[in-house]
Amino acid sequence: MVEQSSTQQQTPSEKEKSNLKRFLSVEELTNMKIPFKSFEEYYELGEEIGEGGYGKVYTATCRESKVIYAAKFVIQQPRQQEIDECLFMKSISC
Repeated sequence: MVEQSSTQQQTPSEKEKSNLKRFLSVEELTNMKIPFKSFEEYYELGEEIGEGGYGKVYTATCRESKVIYAAKFVIQQPRQQEIDECLFMKSISC
């Protein structure tokens, strides 16, 4: 005969409770005041190093660490233009 062990819930100790992370509610997240810094506050924009159909690429130096990155700036198209392009592509694919 196999004995079945009963599952007992154990309450967490105070130390374990302090290590538990609490998730924020949507309302708490919505009401949070998070300071926002602009791109220019973090990086110094350098010369243009590339260009394509979607935008341009520049060097960007981190003001704090002085590490140089590539930053791509994407040009957003108006919504109607995207719709027109899709309709055109559909019309020529038949």
